[in-house]
Amino acid sequence: MKIYSSLLTLLISCIGILQVVYVTAERPKINFNGLSQILIPGQYNGISEYSSASQKEIFDSASDSFITQFPNGTFQLVGTSSSNGTINAICILPRSNDEMDVYIGGNFNSIGGITVNNIARYDPSAKTFSPLIEGLDGPVYSLYCDTINSIVYVGGMFSAPIKTTNNIDPADFVGNVAIWRDNAWVALPFKGFNGPVYTIAYNEPNNTIYFGGQFDATGDGTFGDISNIQPINIQNSTITGGNSAVREEFGDPTVITCSAEPDGPGTTWLMRDNIPGFWRAEFSVKVTPSMIGIKNTNVEGRGTKAFRLIATADMSVITLSYMDPIAGLTQCSDSCPLSSDNVEFQMFSFVSQLEIIGIQVDILEWYGLGGGFHGIQLFQSDIVVRAANDNNPSCAVNQFQPKVTVEGAWASTLISGTWKSVLQTTGELSTAKVILQPYIPQAGYYNVTMSTPSCIPIDCSKTTSVDVIINAAPGQTFGPITISQNNPTLNDRIDGLFNVFISATTTFFKPTVEITISATVTAPVGAFITVDSVKFEKVYRGTPLRGLFQYWPPSNLNPQPAWNGFNGILAPLSIVHTIKVLSQSLIVIGGKFNNVTFFNIVKYDGTSFIPFPKGGLNGRVNTLEKVDDDLFIGGLFNNNVLESATRRLNNIAKLSLTDEQWSPVSGGVNDEVNKISLLNNQQIHVAGKFNTIITPQANAEGKIFGNVTSGYVIWDNGFPKWTTSGFVDGKISDIASHSVSGEQTPLTFYAGRILSAQSTTAFGGSLLTSSGVSALPLYPQASNGNIFETIINAVLIWKDNVIIGGKFTFDDNNITNVAILRDGLMNNLGNDVILGEVKNLLVVDDLLYIGSASTAEENKNSFLIYNLNDRIVNVSPQLTANDNNVRVNAIKNRAGTSDILVGGKFDKAGSLECKNICIWDSNLKQWKSLGVNDNLSGEIYAMDLIGKKRDRLVVSGNLTLNGNLAYLLKYDFGKSNWEDMRGVGDGKLPGPAVVVFNDFMIDDQFFVSGYAEDSSAYLRKWTGNNFRNIGEKILPGSKIEALSLLPSNGEHDSVDYLGDDWLLLVSGSLKLDPIGDVSAALYDGKNMYPYIISSQMNGVPGRIFAIFTNIGSDLLLGKKHLPIPVVIAISTVIALSFVFLIFASGMSYRYFKRKRQAKELASIGPRESIKTPFRNSELMATINAAAALIGQQNNSRYSMTSSNNLRNSAFGSNVDVKSLDEAAASGLIGSGAIGAAAGGQNHNQTSTLQNNTPTSVGGERNLESKEPPQSPTKHQSLIVTPADASTGQVWLNGEQAYAYRARYPFIAREEGELGFNAGDTIFVTDTSDEVWWLGWKRLDGTTDEFIRGVFPSNYVVDQLNSEEMPSSVS
Repeated sequence: MKIYSSLLTLLISCIGILQVVYVTAERPKINFNGLSQILIPGQYNGISEYSSASQKEIFDSASDSFITQFPNGTFQLVGTSSSNGTINAICILPRSNDEMDVYIGGNFNSIGGITVNNIARYDPSAKTFSPLIEGLDGPVYSLYCDTINSIVYVGGMFSAPIKTTNNIDPADFVGNVAIWRDNAWVALPFKGFNGPVYTIAYNEPNNTIYFGGQFDATGDGTFGDISNIQPINIQNSTITGGNSAVREEFGDPTVITCSAEPDGPGTTWLMRDNIPGFWRAEFSVKVTPSMIGIKNTNVEGRGTKAFRLIATADMSVITLSYMDPIAGLTQCSDSCPLSSDNVEFQMFSFVSQLEIIGIQVDILEWYGLGGGFHGIQLFQSDIVVRAANDNNPSCAVNQFQPKVTVEGAWASTLISGTWKSVLQTTGELSTAKVILQPYIPQAGYYNVTMSTPSCIPIDCSKTTSVDVIINAAPGQTFGPITISQNNPTLNDRIDGLFNVFISATTTFFKPTVEITISATVTAPVGAFITVDSVKFEKVYRGTPLRGLFQYWPPSNLNPQPAWNGFNGILAPLSIVHTIKVLSQSLIVIGGKFNNVTFFNIVKYDGTSFIPFPKGGLNGRVNTLEKVDDDLFIGGLFNNNVLESATRRLNNIAKLSLTDEQWSPVSGGVNDEVNKISLLNNQQIHVAGKFNTIITPQANAEGKIFGNVTSGYVIWDNGFPKWTTSGFVDGKISDIASHSVSGEQTPLTFYAGRILSAQSTTAFGGSLLTSSGVSALPLYPQASNGNIFETIINAVLIWKDNVIIGGKFTFDDNNITNVAILRDGLMNNLGNDVILGEVKNLLVVDDLLYIGSASTAEENKNSFLIYNLNDRIVNVSPQLTANDNNVRVNAIKNRAGTSDILVGGKFDKAGSLECKNICIWDSNLKQWKSLGVNDNLSGEIYAMDLIGKKRDRLVVSGNLTLNGNLAYLLKYDFGKSNWEDMRGVGDGKLPGPAVVVFNDFMIDDQFFVSGYAEDSSAYLRKWTGNNFRNIGEKILPGSKIEALSLLPSNGEHDSVDYLGDDWLLLVSGSLKLDPIGDVSAALYDGKNMYPYIISSQMNGVPGRIFAIFTNIGSDLLLGKKHLPIPVVIAISTVIALSFVFLIFASGMSYRYFKRKRQAKELASIGPRESIKTPFRNSELMATINAAAALIGQQNNSRYSMTSSNNLRNSAFGSNVDVKSLDEAAASGLIGSGAIGAAAGGQNHNQTSTLQNNTPTSVGGERNLESKEPPQSPTKHQSLIVTPADASTGQVWLNGEQAYAYRARYPFIAREEGELGFNAGDTIFVTDTSDEVWWLGWKRLDGTTDEFIRGVFPSNYVVDQLNSEEMPSSVS
C-alpha cells in the first residue's frame, strides 16, 4: 500500500505540473511550439516586440528625448525635454554596485515633466528626474563625470547657477564652466571662460582636466588676449546692389547683413542670371576692419565662386589672406575664391590695417546661373562702441554685438567737413541719456577712453560737460567722471575715463557706459551734448588661449589647484569640439581650426602641437574615439588636406597610432558624423546626419552610393565591417553606457532629437520567433543621399528560400519589386521579369504566382507565373483595364483544383470579359470566368475561402453588384451565385471592407475589417448570422492591413466567436486606447494587447501589411505541448506506474494460480503444468508507440504560408510519415499509431521548408461510435453512376460517394484498412469521422474491381477530374 500511495503522490505532482504550465498569463503570448517562425512584411525601418508602456513607435519631434537601451536590446523612452529643448550631453556617475546617477545637460527647462534648468539628474533605480538646485542660467554643451572624486564638470554657455546657495558669490562664476560636488555648485578658481565650452576631458595619470571650446580668456582675466573678433555694425550702413535679381524675394541686398536662416527667399540676395555684379556698403563712420566673413548661397544651385574687395573711397583693391586647405595661408586681391559650402562663414583677413568708409564686393564668377550671398560680416580688433553707427541695429547678428540705446531726443548728425557721424541731442538735456554697451570678450583690467570731436564745426559756445559712469561688473559701478565737451582743436580729443576690472559680456551680465548731462556744471542756453565713441583697451595681455585650457584640481600630491594655457596657440576664431587622451603625455585635439601646418586635428604632448601626416583633415572634426591602436575620427570632411581626391575618407576616418597611416572606414558615410562611442569591446557606435553607408567600390569611383541607414550604425572593428542592431532615427547628441552585473551587454543611454528607436533595424522584412524579432537581410540603397522607397507587401518561404514582393530597388537597380533570397544573397528572377509594385505572392506546385500594380505606360506585367525550379517565366497571363491601371490585390488557390483565383482591379483577362475577379486554370493555362461577375464592378481588395470544405469565397472591397453597393460578397461554388454579406440593422458593416480572413477553427465564420464613412477603421467577426464588433479599442486614425489567427500559450476567457486557445493578430498602423501607435495587436476575445511596434525614418509610424506563418496540425486539433523535460518526466512516471501495475497483477495472478495449482498438483502430471509464455500486452505496445511519437516531435518540419492563406497550411507537418512507416514495419508501433501520427497537407497551397511528406492532424483511431468497417471484398460488384462531374460526385450501388486522389501511399496493416499508392483514386462514402474515412478503390488500379476499407482522411485530396471517374463497374 505504501508503494501505491507513493505512486499516487507522484501522479498528483504531475497533475500539479500540468496546472502550472497552463496558467494563463495576464498578457497573452503566442505559442511557438507549433509555429517555427512568423514573417512580417511591411513599410518600416525599425521593429520591436512590445513589452513595456515606455516603448513608443515615435517620439515627440519638437523635443529632445532621453532613452535607454537595456541589455536585451529593448529601447524605452525615459523622458523628453521641454518643447524645442535640446539635450547635448550625458555622463554617468556610479554610486554603488549597479546604482548610478545619470547627469543630463542641454538647453531645456523641464525633462520628464520635472522643472529643471538646463541640467538634471536621473536615477535609473527609482526612475526619477531631479534638479540640481535651480540649475544653470544658460545651455550646457559638455559634461564630464569624475568617477574617482564624484565630481561633475559642466561646460556650456551659461553665466552662473540660478539662486545659488551655500554662500556662493555669483561673481565667482564669470561663465561657461562650473563644478557639481556634494550636491552643491562650486566655482572653479579661474572663474570660467569668456566663451562656450564644448568638450571636457580628463587625463587621470597626470590629474589634468582639459577644457575645449571657443574662448580666448579665463574669467579672472589672468589668461587670454583680445582676438580680432569684434563685430562691426554694418546694418545701419547705406547698402546697394549692382545687377540684383529682378525677383523681389531675392533682390534686396540689405537682408544679408542679418544672415537669417534658412538660405532662401527674404534672407538671401541674388544677382541676375549670368552677369557680374556687386554688393556695396557705405558706413556712417570710418572703421578699421581686420576680417570679413562671407556666407555663400546655395539657392537653386547658385552662388559666388570668385570675388574681389574694393575700398569705396578710392576704389582701390584690398588684399586679403585666407587659409587654403592645400596651400595653407594664401593671399588674394584681384580674385579671391569662395567655396560653394554655405554652412559657415568663410573668413578672410585684411593684410593691411586700413581705415575705410565703405566696401564693395565685386562678384566675378559664380556657380549655376548666377552669384549671390547669404551673409556678410565685418570684424575689427579694437573694442569700440560708436554712438551713431551702433544705435539701434535692425537685427542682432551676434547676441553680444555692440549696442547703443538712448533716452530723450537724439539724432545722428554728420560733422561738417568730416566723414564722421555722431549722436547729438535735439531736446531737453535733463532727460537725455546715452547707454553704450560694448562686447567685452574677456574679463580683466581695461583702460576706458572717450573720443570728443572738435567743436569748431558745431559751435563751441554751445558745448557743456557730461557725467560718465561705468557698470563694470555685477554690483560694481564706477563714476561719475565729468568730461568737458569743449574741444576747440581741429582733431578729436581722447579723454581717459576709467582703469577698472570689467567682467566679460555674458547672457547674465553686460557691461555698460552711461553718459548724461553733468550734474555739477551749468549748461549755457541752447547747449547740446555730442557723443562720438568709447574705447576699451585691456591692460594686461597674457597667454592667448584660443579654445584650449588645462586645470590641475587639488590632489593628495598637490593640494593647491593650478591652471594654465597651452604652449602655443591655435589660429584666431578656432573652435575645439573634442579632446581625446591617449596617454599621460599625449592628447589629440579636434575641431575647426586652420593653422599653417595642421588643420582641424593635431596632437599635443604637453609642450607643443605636433601635426599629423598629410596636414590633417579638410573639414571640422566633431568626435574622437581610441580603439586599441587606432584612432577613429568623425566630422564633416572627405579627405586629408594634402592628399589627392582619389581616396575619400567621407566623414569618418581611421588613423593608426603606431605608423600614423590614414585609412577610410569602409567607404565612409555621406554626411556629418557627430558622435563615435566605443560601448562594447570592438563595437563602435557611429551617429550623425548621414543616411548612406558608402560602399568601398563607390568610394573608389568617387560616387556617393551605398546602403541606407538612419544615421546610426555600428562598426565592428574585429571583422571589420558595418553592422546593424538597434534602429535609432534622428540626431543623436550623446551616448553613454554602464556595465550591469551579470549582463554582457551594458545599459546604454541615448540623447538628442531622436524620432524613434526600435530593438531591430529591418527594412520592411523581419522574422519573429520565440526568441524575438530579427531582420531579413534586406538592404535598400541610396544614391547621392536620395533613398529609394522600400515597401515589402508579401513574403513567403519556398524550399528554404525567402521570396519577397513589394516596391523596392536593391543591388544598384538590378533587383526591383520581386526577389528571392538564397543563402543570404538577394537574387532577381531574371531580367525579363518586369513588374510594378508587387501586391501578392503564392506558390503552388513550385510555380510562383505574382500579382502587382501596373499601368500600360509602364509596360510592366500585372500577373506573372514563374517556375521556381527552372528559374524561368512560365507564362505571363494578360490583364487589362479600361483606364490602363491594373492592380492584382489577391491570389488564392482553390483546394483540390487547378483553379487560381485572381482578384483586384481589371476589366479583361486576356480576351475574356472578366471584371475584377477571374480564374486561371493552371492545367489548361487559360483564363476562365466565374460566369456570374458580369454585373460586378469596383475593386476587390482581399478575398478568402471559407467553410469546412472551403467551397465558398468571400471578397471584400469597394464594390457594386447589379448596381447596388456591396462592401462584402460571398460566392458559392456549388450554387454559382453571389450573396451580399454587408449584414443588416445594427450589425451592418459601416463601410467598404478591406481585409477578410477565414476563421479556420470555427466553421462558416470569418473576420473582416474596413473603413466607416468617417474614415475610422472597424473590425468585425461574422458569427454565422450577424457581425459582432470586436474593434472597440481601435481608435480613429488606425489602418488595418491584415488579420491572422495564431495559437495562444494558454486559454483565455471563453467566447463563442474565438477559440479558447487562439488569438487574433491585427496588423497595420494602429492606434490603441490607451497605448497609442502600434503596428500589431493581439485580441483574445475581450481585450486588445499591443504586440509589435515599428517605425519608419523621419519619425513616421511603421506599417505591417501581412503576417506569413505556418500552423502545425496538432494546434488545429487543440493539442497543447508541454516542455520536453515535463513530457519526459510525466511519461516516465506513467510508464513506471504501468510497469508496477503489470508487475503487481502478475504477482497476484501467480499467487492465486499457484494456490490453485497446489490443489490440482496430485492429479496433474509435471508436463501439463508448463504454460505458454505471456504475449506483449496492448498496453506496452501503446507505451512503445508513445515513446516513438515523443522522439518524432524533436524532428519537426514546418511550412510557411500567408496569413491570408492560413487555412492552406492548416494541415501542416511535424512528423515524417516515411519514418513512421518504417517504425511500424519494425514493430515499434502499429498502424493505429501511424494513423495517430501521420497525415498530410494541401501541397497546392503552401511552400514547404523541406520536401518531406507532411504528417497527420489526427489522434488515435477511434471508431467506437461508428459501425466497424466491413472486411474488404476483392471481387464485389458495384454499379457506379456519375452524378456531378464538376464536384467529383458519383453513386456506388446507390450510395453517394466523392472522388479523391491519394497524396501519399498508405500501407494497410490491420484488418479493415484500405491500402493504396500515391495518385490512386479513392471513392469516399463516409467522412463522419474527422480522422478515418471509409472508401473504395480499384483492386489493381486499372480494372473496375474494387475493395473497401478505412484510411487516414488527410492522405487524400479532392479529385475533380472526371477522366478519373469510371463510367460503370461490374
